[in-house]
Amino acid sequence: WQSIVHERFATAVAFERAMGSRWIIRLIMATALLSLLKVFNGNLVAASRLLFALGRRGLADTRLGRVHPVNHTPSVAVVCIGTTTALLMFGGESLLVPITEVGSLAAALGWMASCGSYLRMQPSMLGRAAAVTGLVVTALMVVMKVLPQAPGHFSAYEWIALAGWVGVGMLLRPRGSPKSGHLWSPENRPL
Repeated sequence: WQSIVHERFATAVAFERAMGSRWIIRLIMATALLSLLKVFNGNLVAASRLLFALGRRGLADTRLGRVHPVNHTPSVAVVCIGTTTALLMFGGESLLVPITEVGSLAAALGWMASCGSYLRMQPSMLGRAAAVTGLVVTALMVVMKVLPQAPGHFSAYEWIALAGWVGVGMLLRPRGSPKSGHLWSPENRPL
């Protein structure tokens, strides 16, 4: 194994040496490509629908909530996500890593908000214990990313990526006051 540690695709090289042929590498690369396309498609659909829902609800620019008159799809949101993805993919690994790291922080904050919201619903004792555990774990995940003393903390590029995402959020926010009934409050909470 020491002979392949410094290879660019060590796993593929190991399979090639074990099988004695390059066909296995081609198979691995083809399946990896198909897997990436599957993940890309899933993310495109999920991200565009999320952007569409934010626009529809008035939490982002309402133009994002438009539906194509013929195809009945969230065309503006799909074009925005598709165009942004096409442009950002030219950044390669140097852009992908900071965006992924910021995404992990955003996911932790999302889980933290969910746990906090559930805790406010006054669940059973077991539910409260699960919510508090979730709050502690996600708080530790956030601290791990933002404290410079923690291993795996944000680098300067990740802080720049975070500032970029915040900037995008500010650009997408709705202008003027929100429509009445569009924002959640205890008085108009969903059933």
